[in-house]
Amino acid sequence: MRAPRLAPAYTTRATAKQRIGDLDAAVIDATKGIELDPNAPEGWDTRAIIYGALRRRLDAIDDETHAIAVAPLQGSLWANRGAFRHLQGDEDGALSDLERAVLLDGTMCYAWSALGIVLRKKGEHARAYECCEKAVKLDPRSSSALTNLVLVEFDLGKEEDALRHANEALALDPGAREAWLRRAAVRLKRKEYTLAIGDFDKAIELDPTVGETYSDRGATKYESGDTEGAIADYDKAFAVGTHLPATLRNRAMALYKKGSYAEAIKDFDTFLAYEPRDELAIQHRAASHARLGHFERAAEDWGALLKLQPGVAQFYSNRGSARFEGGDADGGLEDFTKALELDPKLANAYTNRVEAWLWKGEPEKALADAEKAVLLDPGYAYAWRNHGLALHALGQRERAIADYTKATELNPKCIDAWTSRGEALLEAGDAKAALSDFERALAVDKESLEARRLRGFARAALGDTKGAVEDLEAFLARGMNNKHAEKAREKLAELKKASR
Repeated sequence: MRAPRLAPAYTTRATAKQRIGDLDAAVIDATKGIELDPNAPEGWDTRAIIYGALRRRLDAIDDETHAIAVAPLQGSLWANRGAFRHLQGDEDGALSDLERAVLLDGTMCYAWSALGIVLRKKGEHARAYECCEKAVKLDPRSSSALTNLVLVEFDLGKEEDALRHANEALALDPGAREAWLRRAAVRLKRKEYTLAIGDFDKAIELDPTVGETYSDRGATKYESGDTEGAIADYDKAFAVGTHLPATLRNRAMALYKKGSYAEAIKDFDTFLAYEPRDELAIQHRAASHARLGHFERAAEDWGALLKLQPGVAQFYSNRGSARFEGGDADGGLEDFTKALELDPKLANAYTNRVEAWLWKGEPEKALADAEKAVLLDPGYAYAWRNHGLALHALGQRERAIADYTKATELNPKCIDAWTSRGEALLEAGDAKAALSDFERALAVDKESLEARRLRGFARAALGDTKGAVEDLEAFLARGMNNKHAEKAREKLAELKKASR
């Protein structure tokens, strides 16, 4: 009889060792207790909890199953197994266990709270709210119950209640990391970026090893406009060991916004190896390739999107732009026309087709498309810019310049409007004003091939041969297949010959 009497001592010592973080030693003691008395549910339950702390969830579930076999009417055992099953991703098993737990013992705050979280995971938000609210009523001083209630209230749009309960949870336990995260999420939704970032800071201070928290703080900084800060946080997330594909996509988006297109493409490539059908990532990778002059690759990405969504007119229009800029005017024209067949009111497609018509020597058709575009969307800067292109091709330079100016007023970041007006001014003999417009374009996007090419011509006209050569060489290094490449090569050769 002595051995069973010693079992509780080992179990108690195992719990004490678990509390001080000596988990391996705790497992040894708990195991000894089970060996001495395998019919004591406390021993199995204690080791299960220690296994849970070690993230050995399958072992924890197995031990709780043994405990339940010994004491099937003890609700806490069902609750613990349900919690471990939830962490393991077995929501159906967790739901069954937790419902049994509260049926056996309806006074357990943590069982009701865990049941609410499982119901939330299964999309049953109303029932989840009822369970989490009941948990808080059973124990109003449970920080974890309040934190779980915040999560469900947030889903239901009860932002004021969620914020109040998050504050209560933190007042009870300032070390409750999850409560800081939940309050940060509420504040982010309310666009209280500085406060949300402060909450993420506190969560990171409590545990600086969780990459997901850096990633979430990075997303908050990105939304607030702090692109550099967002990238730094995404880098930190990877440094501490996060493996979330979403962090790759988010960093890629931030790099794209920053204008670091080559780096963005690397992240998009890695992310798309995980999620090859993510349309947003493919779109931005295509745009990144286009910014770098990789028009063939950009066209491939838009083609991939068309395989996923063959009826999207905008994708045809975008692929048409990539094909056209890459020197395939006929392919571009074909795609623009297809886009308009799918959506006759797509101003963007009319606008894009203007340039294709001009390239094929059809200025009248170009002007007809341009007029449809500005009629459909009079606030679209690119429509006015291309309306100006058509007028320019028809010899109406002053009217064209007026259109380009209107485009820059509608959208000061419309790079093509600045470059087109600069080109018209250069043609009119005002190289100094033209250079100013090209500089404005490059201030918006330092990687703009067109602005770099035209600035080279403006610098040449102003006698800055060194600057002109630098610009044209930079253009040709990335725009070898660009439709303007041949004229750029000719000008570059002329400048180099003259400078010998």
